[in-house]
Amino acid sequence: MGCYEIKLHETNFESKTTIMISRDELMHHRLQAWLRENQSEDLAYLGYYEDTLGQLKYWYKIAEHEVSVDCIEDLELVEDESDSL
Repeated sequence: MGCYEIKLHETNFESKTTIMISRDELMHHRLQAWLRENQSEDLAYLGYYEDTLGQLKYWYKIAEHEVSVDCIEDLELVEDESDSL
């Protein structure tokens, strides 16, 4: 990840801050990149809204299921058998 040097003139010291992205944010960005580059009827972005516990999450529709991004473990291309005929 990136490392940035911050100079604070008021206190006259330097600090290094590492910005970390969460696993859910990373998966959301991966899915968004995939959706920009590919077309699929099985995957769609639904939005950013609360789950049943009130936590804000990114939501996707996979086939007929609505799932939050934290339920998605990986993104893998699988060829349909009808594509190879």
